[in-house]
Amino acid sequence: MVKLKEVEDEHFASSQPDSSLSSSGTGSPTSSRPRSRSRRSSTSSVASSSSSSDIANETLTERLIALKDMIPPRQRAALQQTVKTTSRLLRATASWGGKSLWVISTSVLLVVVPWSLACVDEAAVADMEREMKAQQAANEVLTPGAASLVGGGGGGGQFGAGGLGGSGL
Repeated sequence: MVKLKEVEDEHFASSQPDSSLSSSGTGSPTSSRPRSRSRRSSTSSVASSSSSSDIANETLTERLIALKDMIPPRQRAALQQTVKTTSRLLRATASWGGKSLWVISTSVLLVVVPWSLACVDEAAVADMEREMKAQQAANEVLTPGAASLVGGGGGGGQFGAGGLGGSGL
């Protein structure tokens, strides 16, 4: 809250008794006009110097409280209602957004993560199958007769006619 403090000007206090009487000795109203002008100028200079020091010492809350008196009660009530409604709407939106984010994140963890792990495993199995086929193709290139031995025409069991388990020699 703004506090008013009356400050007396030394110059004004010393010149006041002298200027109360006019040059003719009568205290006519015309003689008081110049005095009121000098009073205004001296008071305004004092007010400007003291108000600048008061402004420096004034806190933000004091300034806001002083602004309260400047706004009419109807406008204050309307502004207060608008702020309440806006804050209530923002809270509801933030709450709804938080709940939605929770549902989405848990759904991702429960559905998408296991699905992606299964896809990665299936890709690994497919890579292993390709690797095995490539190894078989490389073995056929290196040993051209190995296919006939493995697929086996003549007796001799599992390893073919000239193999280790055969009945030959």
